[in-house]
Amino acid sequence: MYNLANIKYERLRSDLSSYNFAEVAPGVWRNQEALPRVFFVGRCRGFADTDDMTRAVLSQSIQPSRELMLFASDCRQGVGGDGSCALRAAAESGEQYAADCTVGAGGGWAFFSVLQYPGWAAAVDGREAELVPADIAFYAVPLSAGQHHVELVYRSRGLFYGLWIAGAAGVVALGLAAWSVRARRRSAGTQRADA
Repeated sequence: MYNLANIKYERLRSDLSSYNFAEVAPGVWRNQEALPRVFFVGRCRGFADTDDMTRAVLSQSIQPSRELMLFASDCRQGVGGDGSCALRAAAESGEQYAADCTVGAGGGWAFFSVLQYPGWAAAVDGREAELVPADIAFYAVPLSAGQHHVELVYRSRGLFYGLWIAGAAGVVALGLAAWSVRARRRSAGTQRADA
């Protein structure tokens, strides 16, 4: 469960060595099996829902680094291929990741240990790509055989709409200011003509 959630450190007074954690300071434990931010997975297992996935995780019948848990409709490939993915760039904000992947003949997935949240989008070789929910709360990007550059980018919808509304409000405010200046000039010009 710790590996699936990509928990690298745990602060706890209890001994976690039986879970393959190593104590790095008093009460601070490092997970020695934490999954990387992105990696290649060549196989999947289809499930009906997240409850079935959770049961598989709790029974320890699945190894997240070797087999993805996907909804049955997303697990279309047969026996997957071999491959690898290496993280090439990660934005400090945690809103963009780029990886280079080499995929064997059977295809597979680039798995990103990034929590599912609206606004994430994927691209493979510069083209928009399918982003599938994987391992209960994370994302995977299907890949065909070959070498691929994979990107995962977060685009906040709220920020987009907020900027659009702010821009529209700014245009309206400028229009009202210009109208007000013209109205004052006309009023001043009318007062001079009457004098």
